[in-house]
Amino acid sequence: MQHIREIEIKYFRSIYNLKFKNLIDCTVFSGKNDSGKSNILKALNLFFNNQTDWKTPFSFQNDFNLDRLSEVREESIKGKQFIQISLTFYRGNAYSNTLPLYFVVKKQWDRSSPFPKVSDNLEHQLQKGKIKNTKINIIRRSLTGFLNKVQFEYVPAIKDKRLFDHILSLLQKDIIELSIKKRQKISEDISSVSDKFQSNVESLAEEFKKSTDIDTLIGLPTDPSELFQVLNVTTKFGEVNQYNIPMNNRGDGIRLRYLPSLLNYLAQNHNGYYILGFEEPENSMEYSLTTKMAKDFQTKYSKNSQIFITSHSSAFFIDYANNSALYRIYKDGNSSNASKLKVTEDSLLLEDDTTPDYILREEIGLTLLQKIFHKQYEQKLLDYENNIKIIERLNQQVTLSTKPVLFTEGKTDVAILTTAWIKLNNQEVMPFEIFPVETTELLGGDGGFSSLLRKLESVRSDEKTQIGLFDNDEAGNQKGFQKLNKNFSFYPGNNYVKVHKNNKAIAILLPIVPGLEDFERFKNLQLEFYFSEVDLRKKYRAKGLILEPYQKRIDFRGETLDTKQYDDLYLSKIISESKKYFAEKVVPRLDTASFNNFRQLFDLIVDLIERFK
Repeated sequence: MQHIREIEIKYFRSIYNLKFKNLIDCTVFSGKNDSGKSNILKALNLFFNNQTDWKTPFSFQNDFNLDRLSEVREESIKGKQFIQISLTFYRGNAYSNTLPLYFVVKKQWDRSSPFPKVSDNLEHQLQKGKIKNTKINIIRRSLTGFLNKVQFEYVPAIKDKRLFDHILSLLQKDIIELSIKKRQKISEDISSVSDKFQSNVESLAEEFKKSTDIDTLIGLPTDPSELFQVLNVTTKFGEVNQYNIPMNNRGDGIRLRYLPSLLNYLAQNHNGYYILGFEEPENSMEYSLTTKMAKDFQTKYSKNSQIFITSHSSAFFIDYANNSALYRIYKDGNSSNASKLKVTEDSLLLEDDTTPDYILREEIGLTLLQKIFHKQYEQKLLDYENNIKIIERLNQQVTLSTKPVLFTEGKTDVAILTTAWIKLNNQEVMPFEIFPVETTELLGGDGGFSSLLRKLESVRSDEKTQIGLFDNDEAGNQKGFQKLNKNFSFYPGNNYVKVHKNNKAIAILLPIVPGLEDFERFKNLQLEFYFSEVDLRKKYRAKGLILEPYQKRIDFRGETLDTKQYDDLYLSKIISESKKYFAEKVVPRLDTASFNNFRQLFDLIVDLIERFK
């Protein structure tokens, strides 16, 4: 909500001469430390409250710009030592007969007095016909009334308990005034008055609940002698909100997040004009909470107040609303300067740029993060494009096939299953075809489970039945089978099968057969483990499957004290490079009895094909 259209600051601290035009609802100042961002807010605090830092009286000697002091001493013109702050106000719909739509109020401090000389441009506006009423004394009374309605609250970067209590005292004052207006009785017992306080601030509690998912209660002190001291704020805590925790006992991030909600409530119920100067509101907050708060400042709080913010957080300017503006504040010599910026999605992707928004991102350390995230984005995009190509190739294979299709995670699985079918079924033709979905060479080794998952999720209702076989190891189970989208549901009575709602895509998690329960327990069942340990260790021409036993190291302060080896087969790791030779050279030479564990799997596949033919 715009109340100030322009700000001009002269000779205040690091600011020699700085002007901001066409200000809107929410303005964010960002830049390096010691660039002068905070001095803009302190200048506003000086204008409205005759203070610089929070609760700190104005001191000309401390607050006069040093460059200007040097100039004045050289010129020997003492009268030029002054600090000046000019604000161009927007009056809104009020005072339409006695004030122009925009008018300037100037305050000037010098060495002789801690209080400013105040001037305005109303007589000039009257001469130009910008004011309907022609009586200057009435016009000036309207100006006084307007300025008295302006409430500026400065929230410094370091937010201690005194600041929190100050804002709560403003809330208490407003609620008491509201009670008087409604002719409610204050002279009741404390619990009754506390209930009224709580009912009056229900919207504040609701807003804070939406922002943080924390319930709050506001009440008076329980001791009658402390009745008009600061309000008590408690928060709900526990799985069922069974505990009351004082706000001051919560973490700094939660406590400080309450301040914007409080100030917004005050602005919402204030009969006047609220202006907020917030210095680094993101302090002590994690990024997710900061992001929500930034959005609240820009889209919610700025409807009730005009807001000025200093921040180093990208949450305040990467995705800001149309009613927000961003300025880069920087040092030009010894003095602060400003550039108005417009950060867009396109500019965020640039890596070799000299524009002001890039410079700002470089200054606050955001550019490095962007480069990292952008590389991750490019890799994800490449993975996505590769997966599209893979799915297209697999779809071509499905189209050419005259039978239902079984996809496996890897090529060696195809070889083992084909051999197993022949060994167990003699000359009977396999009623399905098997294709590998393994894509390690294309996707940099992420495993076939992810491509198998995407393939199954892409099967259309007008296609033939397609089955995917996931290894029952940690990757295939947790990252593949369990991650299938909500279109898949468990097949009744079988926790190893999921079926797509179109009945054309079926996922099978490699079932456990008797004797292999420990493999499921330790999430380590791959197709090769359907063979006995004796078969797994068989060689052809001195080569075969390589099994690596599990080793547990005992470390202490960076040193290995002991290493224990476990030779249990269900804890062993198969070396990938040995799988191909085992599947192609060793497996075909095994006896038929070695393939008995595959019967249950084949029966399941055939039953599912018949069921969903």
